[in-house]
Formats: sequence, C-alpha cells, structure tokens
Amino acid sequence: MREHDHSHGHEHHGHGQHEHEHEHEHHDHDHDHDDVLRELESAEPGVPAVAAGEHDGAVIISGALKIRAEDPRSARHRTADGLERIAAEVDAAGGVVGHIKASFVATSYDMLSVTEAGKGVRLARSPETEVKIGVAAIVFKADAEFVKSLVLEALQGVIEN
Repeated sequence: MREHDHSHGHEHHGHGQHEHEHEHEHHDHDHDHDDVLRELESAEPGVPAVAAGEHDGAVIISGALKIRAEDPRSARHRTADGLERIAAEVDAAGGVVGHIKASFVATSYDMLSVTEAGKGVRLARSPETEVKIGVAAIVFKADAEFVKSLVLEALQGVIEN
C-alpha cells in the first residue's frame, strides 16, 4: 500500500514552478534521508528518533520509529493521520510543504516446527508484528525546531497505548 495518498493537493505536479525550483533537492535528499534513517534506526524500540537539517532554504526533518504492534493496519492509519497533521500545522504556520512521506515496513514472524516424523508441521504465529516507520519532511518557510516537534509528535502518536 505504498501509494496511499493523503496529500490533499500537495502533489508535486500541483506546485507548478515550485516543482522545478526544488526537484533536484528532493533527489539529493532521498540519499541523505536513507543515511540519517539508518542512524536513527539504532534508537531504542518504542522510542521515536528525529533529526533536523537544512538544505538550499528547505527544512529537512527525518524521523524513525520501531514498534511491535498487534494490528499494523492501525499503526499505518495513525502514521497517515500524523503526516496530515504535520502538513496542516506547517500550512497554518505559513510554511510551504515540499513533501512529507513515510516508509512503513511491517514484518510478521511465523515459527514452523516438527516434533515427530509423520505427525505434520505445526505453525505458531507471533501475536505481534515488528513495524519500522521512517518519515521524511521537506518544508519551506518554517522553523526547523517547530517541524521537528511535529514529526516527533506524529511518531509518538503511532505508538500503541
């Protein structure tokens, strides 16, 4: 479900001239974002990690979170809701959203076992799924600490209580 669009009009082709001015930075940022996320992923499970930077006038925020969830679909919906809240808050503060996106990887674990020949294979499924979320937010005309706090809040909102 990688193409889940919650942009509400924030697609790149809707930016007109804005798209051409900042297209190169988005490409460069994808590589930087991957490096930052690898560092952030070493954070404790259940503890969101966020890093801020700036490039050519853009505020660049990267965030990561690892959790175990009984229902990864619920975590995915909370992630999408968090992205929408970030965009709304940036917009309300007079900022401009370049893009805000999240990677969402859910891994479940099954254990297959045989205890005696001819008696079949038993399947035991883990009750929880490991979820890794990476967030990249590129915004303009916004304070880096403000956007960083929004990304952190969005990731905290994903953690199941």
